[in-house]
Amino acid sequence: MAAVIGLLVIVVLACVGVWFVLHTAQPKPVPIGTVLGDLRTYDGQVVTVAGRVTETVNLLGFKTYQLKDDSGEIMVVTDRGLPNKGDEVTVTGFVSEMFNLGGVNMTVIKEPLPEGQAKR
Repeated sequence: MAAVIGLLVIVVLACVGVWFVLHTAQPKPVPIGTVLGDLRTYDGQVVTVAGRVTETVNLLGFKTYQLKDDSGEIMVVTDRGLPNKGDEVTVTGFVSEMFNLGGVNMTVIKEPLPEGQAKR
């Protein structure tokens, strides 16, 4: 009987461990160039990107920073504190194509996620 209880405890702990890993693991970052190169897929979606902060702007409470990886660069709009220039950061946010006019494109990632928006 003790062996059955011990086996049951092991199974329950294993299930809890698997659940924890699946629900707390960070999503793998998508290359910025992939997001910018396929806006038909990514516009309006939640993505995770990672890179180095190249510029920061705080203008009357409107906070943005440029995030660059080996494949491209994108602006991040945030309500949080700004990272320092040169920081390596990972961002999960909502992709938004602000405009595309005459070949000039302005796409941003908005963080934090809008209320009710689930992570993917």
